[in-house]
Amino acid sequence: MNTIKVIVIGNSGVGKTRTIKKICNSSYDGNKTIGVDFESKVFIYNNLSYKILFWDCAGDSRFNNIIRSYYNNTKYIAIFFDADSSSFEEDINYWRSELNHNLEINKFEIIYIGIYDYEVNDIIEKYLINNKYNYILINRNNFENYEITNPLIDLFDKDHVFDSKCNINTKLLSENESKYRNCCGTGTCSIL
Repeated sequence: MNTIKVIVIGNSGVGKTRTIKKICNSSYDGNKTIGVDFESKVFIYNNLSYKILFWDCAGDSRFNNIIRSYYNNTKYIAIFFDADSSSFEEDINYWRSELNHNLEINKFEIIYIGIYDYEVNDIIEKYLINNKYNYILINRNNFENYEITNPLIDLFDKDHVFDSKCNINTKLLSENESKYRNCCGTGTCSIL
């Protein structure tokens, strides 16, 4: 079984914990994360087993010193941001600078997960595409687990990326970052 350890970061209150708990079929009590929380689940993707370990880090800056120690033990980062917020670019840049504070940001495979309640703004997608960021944009209240897990698995297992579709806006970059790659196995996707 392949194991993928993902550090989950982003601003406090953006929906990281709620999303991860939903993916792992855990109950969410509405409380903020203090320090780091851990969730895991095994997923079958195209007949292969993957165990995803989610290290859900608090978005409150007072925990940054604790969280930094977790960056050393992974290659995969999920940066959550509020896709309804006009400060999404500032938020993304803040978390990128946090990663780069003590470490080389280029050593990580990063996926940006924008959570929205309303409609996705074209400015957000243009920003993500222009910066060549791997990303997923999901509705906070209406998404399926595979919409996040399958692109994470694709980042991890680039030898087994499948030409498949999903019902979210997703873009994963190829090895040379020159073309788009499809994300998951549902047959209903719109890849940008």
